[in-house]
Amino acid sequence: MTTDEPLSEKGRDLKVRCKSMAFYEVRFRLRTHEKEGPKAALLQFLDADGRPLAEEHVSGGFSEAVGRYSYLKANSQTGVGVVRFFAPTSGGRMTLRFRTWANRHPVFLGRDISVRELASWTIAAEPDNQEPVRLTTVARPLSIPVPAGAKVWLDLTLRSEADGDKIVLHAPCSMSMKGDLLTLGEASSGGESLRPFAGRGARIVFPVENTGETPVVLSLACEGTAVVDISDVAILDDATGAGKGAPNEKEPARSLAGAPRNAVSSSGIGKGERVRWATKVGNRLFLRSTIIDTRQELTRTADKVSQIERTLEESLLLVEKKVDYLLAKIDAYAEVDDRSSAALHQGLATVRQNQAELRSWQDGVDGRLASIERGNADLAGEVSAVRQQGEVIKAGQQATDARLKDLEQASRKVSEAVTANQIEFLKRQDGLDVRLASIEKSGAKLASALDASDRHVKQALKDIGGRTKKIEEMDKRLTRLAEPKKPEPAPIEPAEKGKPTVLVELLGPSGVGKSTILRAAQALRTPEQWWWGAAEIDLTIQAGDMVRPSNRDAVDNFYPPDFVSRCLETVTTSRMLPSQMVTAATQLRTTCQVATAVRTISSRHQLVHDELMLHRASTVLLYSDKFEKEAAWYFDTVPVPTAAIVLLTEAETIFQRVIRRSEQRINTYYNLDENGLRAIIERSLRLAQIAAECLRARDVTILEIDAAQEVSDTAHMVHDFISSQHAKARPSRLKSSQ
Repeated sequence: MTTDEPLSEKGRDLKVRCKSMAFYEVRFRLRTHEKEGPKAALLQFLDADGRPLAEEHVSGGFSEAVGRYSYLKANSQTGVGVVRFFAPTSGGRMTLRFRTWANRHPVFLGRDISVRELASWTIAAEPDNQEPVRLTTVARPLSIPVPAGAKVWLDLTLRSEADGDKIVLHAPCSMSMKGDLLTLGEASSGGESLRPFAGRGARIVFPVENTGETPVVLSLACEGTAVVDISDVAILDDATGAGKGAPNEKEPARSLAGAPRNAVSSSGIGKGERVRWATKVGNRLFLRSTIIDTRQELTRTADKVSQIERTLEESLLLVEKKVDYLLAKIDAYAEVDDRSSAALHQGLATVRQNQAELRSWQDGVDGRLASIERGNADLAGEVSAVRQQGEVIKAGQQATDARLKDLEQASRKVSEAVTANQIEFLKRQDGLDVRLASIEKSGAKLASALDASDRHVKQALKDIGGRTKKIEEMDKRLTRLAEPKKPEPAPIEPAEKGKPTVLVELLGPSGVGKSTILRAAQALRTPEQWWWGAAEIDLTIQAGDMVRPSNRDAVDNFYPPDFVSRCLETVTTSRMLPSQMVTAATQLRTTCQVATAVRTISSRHQLVHDELMLHRASTVLLYSDKFEKEAAWYFDTVPVPTAAIVLLTEAETIFQRVIRRSEQRINTYYNLDENGLRAIIERSLRLAQIAAECLRARDVTILEIDAAQEVSDTAHMVHDFISSQHAKARPSRLKSSQ
């Protein structure tokens, strides 16, 4: 005997080659702990690439059939287990994977695993207890495959002759019955049904011929509320039957008592069968069918007990009459014949023996009643378990109510924060009014000083009016912080000679709040601390103050060389949809044009943008199969700014913001379900972390901000950081590293 080896969750694979719709038997040797459950190990059916098979038929044997996999259950004495299955209609290579499942103790599997093809198959009752295969309207139908162009024999044995009237045979094709021959034709959309078993007796044998070009799976099912007990179902081809006619009915090899060696249970119906229901709904339906069967069994048992009691009473009356007759006969003939006296004694002994048998029968009835009471107790326990599940559901609803209360409290806090911001805006407006009054006083003094010349006075008043208009525009920006008006194109003052232009870029996952925070920071600018935002730079370029480069200059001549080519190669070899690839290439071209134009700007104020080359990394890299490697290359090569602001927060916070948006999703979030969206957001956060590490290594000043803070606090941090970068500017920052 070969050595047993321990089995793990990773499993042990066995590769086999199968014929189309052939029937196979797998024999193995399994050793488990005596306290181990019936689901300690299972057998999975995979294709040659390791994917679960989409179609197969698994039969029980010593195992429990559950579809694409089968729990392994070995014989308690020999340790041998058997699983039989129908190969898929496509045939070819497949993988049998043995692995542990819900084990609490070590499981050992022998190395002597055998797989062999069977010529015929039989769905039979378990030979140990002779329990029949039960076909009900609750369980799924009993499936019987018939290969294309084949002729097989259907051999069905029922527990009762009347059961045949309740069975319906269904097939997804046309069917016709001529005499005893059932002919299967071409496939049809709705299929057809027949009742070929009505009035045929307890055992039914007739041929089935498939004249179509595709395999057909017949279904045996019950109609209405019927329950049919099947002792034996066999499907034999002409080579397996007795010659070319009907199978030999006297042959003991296909009977229930002496089933052939390759007889197996049905893939759909058999002892220990569990229907593949969904987890909760399946358990409830199975419990319901169990309760119905138990009630019917209790009713039948009660009827049998009543019948037995009536039989006992009648038997006792007959015995009493018999005894009286014998006693009278003994008294009449006691003196006539001594042998009659001996016969009398023998009759009394027989009566006593009958009474003892009746008492034994009565004890058996009492035991059966006790078993029924225990069954009622088990049923009560199952009902209690269902009630406990109801309590668990109720507890979950209470937890949901508590979560809703927390959300309401958070909403109140947000409302309070908005009110506080409005109060702060009103205070700033009051300050602007004071400044306006001061400016008016200065205008009055200037008017009195320039009385000598009307032209000078008018010019002074015009200048004051222009300043008042600027103050009013600044007041409007502060009061509309949440939705600021698009800035008008404004000239950018050139930098002083010898001083470089400072460029600050924002990056972070889409949905983290870059645009919102940047708009809030723009509202905090003063004439003393002024810097240009992304919208103002773009409008200035579009207005003609700056020459926007063409596609050739921006893309073909982009520095460093081959940078754009590798970005396009990364996009085209990624897992994006074709429409996403086109959009990503267009966005990359536009960003190259804007970045090239920004490099040529000379300004004494800082330039701040959230849509340049650092941000465009998310468009190029998020769907790459070599994400980490490509991200490191990108940020080691891309032209770097003077400083960068990295916005991060929890992935779930970004997910909720993206879900709440009513507008169409951006290109990187397009056509994703919830799980895919969460995965891309996690990868976006990792991309921002890689960017921060690489940019620090290239001596770029980095500010990392938790975007979960209040917008006002974050806006102050961004404004102060941008303002402080003017003195730290270095000339090489607007070009890539050499």
